[in-house]
Order: sequence, then structure tokens, then C-alpha cells
Amino acid sequence: MECSLKNRKTTTHISASGLKYYRPKLKYKKRKYNFCRVCFNAYCREVFGGGTAFCSKPCENAYYVARRCRIRERMPKWITVDQIAEMALMYLNCPQDNDVDHIIPLKHKRVSGLHVPWNLQHLDHEENIRKGNSFES
Repeated sequence: MECSLKNRKTTTHISASGLKYYRPKLKYKKRKYNFCRVCFNAYCREVFGGGTAFCSKPCENAYYVARRCRIRERMPKWITVDQIAEMALMYLNCPQDNDVDHIIPLKHKRVSGLHVPWNLQHLDHEENIRKGNSFES
């Protein structure tokens, strides 16, 4: 069965099931919209920062304040001052293109790691993005 849009300005697509269908060409400029990680409002990435995940600076600040609180909550009460200093050195001595990563994630559906020196590692930024919140048992 042929589509009535065939004679108009269209692009041809083939669906996953193998069916051929036509989609009209859009004349307006396509913009990439994202949803803010804090307030879930839609915003245009081209207007507010290229790779950001926040719609405004206050939302970005609120996210990072909450993240610092989550990390502080995962730090046990029995940790010593020397271990806290060791973690601070871990962050200070991190190479330029690396991130400090928690080996066992702080928040995961199966495990919950602690913010302690033996749970931290330097990891390449790209590898850290790929790892995400995953945990390999």
C-alpha cells in the first residue's frame, strides 16, 4: 500500500519490521531539547550551554549541593583524620584527564559503597563515563 505523502517533499524510512513509510520533511530548524536534571523543565541546549544537563545556574548549583550532601552521608563516622586527608590528596593529585571514581558506587540498586580511601581510584574520564553507576561483582 502506497502512502499519500509519496508525491510531497518527504523522506523515506524503513521501520524495524521492514515496512516502508514516508515522513514529511520539516522546514523549521531542529533544536536539541533536554530535560533539566533538577526541575525536569525542557530547555534548548543550543541556548544554555552545549553539554549541560541543567536549565539554569541555580539548578546546577542545587544539584552539586545535593551531591556533596550525598557524599558526606556516605562517609562513615569511624573514619580517621588521616584517611580524610588521604582522600583529599587523591582528589588533589588526580591527573588532568582523569576523574576520581568510586569503585563500588555510592548509590546502586544492589550495593551501596562508602566514601573511604580504599573505595576511590583514578579513572580516565571516558572510561568513567562508560562505567557510570555500574558495579561488577
